[in-house]
Amino acid sequence: MGEWIELDGTDGGRAWVSRPTIGDGPGVLVLHAWWGLNATIRGYADRLAQEGFVALAPDLFRGTVADTIDA
Repeated sequence: MGEWIELDGTDGGRAWVSRPTIGDGPGVLVLHAWWGLNATIRGYADRLAQEGFVALAPDLFRGTVADTIDA
């Protein structure tokens, strides 16, 4: 449902954006935790879109995803 977008002026920054299938809704900013913008967070943004929100999840770690705290 969502898609990757490039963020202007961020030198390679990107975000996952999910929109409702019908019309536009209020916007929600989805921030990920220490593990990065993984499939779980993207799925959460997609579920928000199914409920009528426009969800934007910026990739704060530029593609790095961790599986453990040490990573």
